[in-house]
Amino acid sequence: MYHDTFTVTDGRLTVDASGLAGVAEVIWPEDCAPSGTTAVCAVAQVPVIGPDYSPQVVLEAHAAEGAEAGKQGTITYAATATGGPEGTAG
Repeated sequence: MYHDTFTVTDGRLTVDASGLAGVAEVIWPEDCAPSGTTAVCAVAQVPVIGPDYSPQVVLEAHAAEGAEAGKQGTITYAATATGGPEGTAG
């Protein structure tokens, strides 16, 4: 997560890994609260993109047991944070 012009706070990243069924399993980081194949990840401060940027949420995925070689899946996500001219950035 990042912002182009200013730092925002109270970031929430909602990740849906259901598109990986039968392909891969996700290892959720500590700042994510998983429920089945989805999770909400908390990011206290969403930084401005630039030379000092570092990732806030890093997901690990490992091949699912019995997954066919070359098989692909998808992960979808949406993010919101507090800040900006409207009060919420999404």
